Amino acid sequence: MHQAWLEHGPGPVQEVVASIILGPGQWDGWYATWNEQYAQWAPDDQAQLTWPFRCLMDRDDLTGRLAGITCPTLIVHGTADAAIPVARAEAVRDGLGGPVTFTLVDGAPHASNVTHPDEVNRAILGFMSGLDAG
Repeated sequence: MHQAWLEHGPGPVQEVVASIILGPGQWDGWYATWNEQYAQWAPDDQAQLTWPFRCLMDRDDLTGRLAGITCPTLIVHGTADAAIPVARAEAVRDGLGGPVTFTLVDGAPHASNVTHPDEVNRAILGFMSGLDAG
C-alpha cells in the first residue's frame, strides 16, 4: 500500500484503507473529502510520506510499560475494529496502572469517532465529567 500511494497517490488504496478504518460500507463522500484534503497537504516530495508510514509501522511496543501509566485513562474501542482486535484493547486496559474507563462501541470500526460520534462523544463527556479538576 505504501509503495502504491507513493507512486499513484491515495486513490488506488483508498478502498483498502477505508475498509480498515471505517469498515464495510459506501464511502464515496469520505473518498471525496480525503482526496480534497490530500491535495491540500500532500508534500511536493512524495517520499516524505515514508516518515509517517514508518512511524506507524515501526513504532515501539509499549505494552511492557503500561503499568507506569497511572493517570485516569479512557479507552474507546469499536467491536468491529479490523485493525486492532478487542482482545488487544482489553490487554491494554488490563496492563494500565491507573483507573481505566473502558467503553466498547457496538458495531464500530477503527474510526468509531467518525462512524459512531454520538456514542464516542457520550463516552468522552462521561469520562471528562468524572475527572477531579483539583
